[in-house]
Amino acid sequence: MGNFVQKITSLVIISCLLFINSSQAQTTFGFKGGVNFPSWKVSLNGIDINTSNSTTYMIGGFLNYPLSDNVSIKPELLYQVMGSKYDTSSIVQNYIAVPLLFKFDITDLLFFEAGPQFSILLGASAKSDTTVKKSDFKSTDFQFVFGGGIKLTQNIHSGFRYGYGLSNILSSNNTSLFQGEGMNATLKNNSLSVFLSYAF
Repeated sequence: MGNFVQKITSLVIISCLLFINSSQAQTTFGFKGGVNFPSWKVSLNGIDINTSNSTTYMIGGFLNYPLSDNVSIKPELLYQVMGSKYDTSSIVQNYIAVPLLFKFDITDLLFFEAGPQFSILLGASAKSDTTVKKSDFKSTDFQFVFGGGIKLTQNIHSGFRYGYGLSNILSSNNTSLFQGEGMNATLKNNSLSVFLSYAF
């Protein structure tokens, strides 16, 4: 996974260097927020299990730097609440997420965006299970995110985004989740988000 992250990061940096002087358009920044529907993909001894979606939220800001007339690079900084409904408990994970996206303007109204997302775990808890804690999960997460949307006005955009988990977030030190499964258990974050953004 480390080599994969390095390759993605290198590709993004090279792309930026190639196109950074190709556009005279103005860099914009803004804020965004929305509803998040996270879930887990769990593998227990090779058997995949998809858990139920939770309903949470995400909020943060972004920059939009044009590389050409129709392509821009869009780094974001988000506070994103992840987790899932597992067994009889609703588990919440709080992350600082940093997506680094390429945005493609398909038409004057429609856009598509995709890229890697790196997240840092701030905390974890469960409403009905006090044994769930932050140390049950790894401190970082890596996803590939993609989505699209519509430009409601020049400044206001609405859209959706799906985050596909690429890294196992279950700590080898966990004592409260999937007991007895040991290292045969893996857990990945997935999420569907619906958002509204405002650009200045």
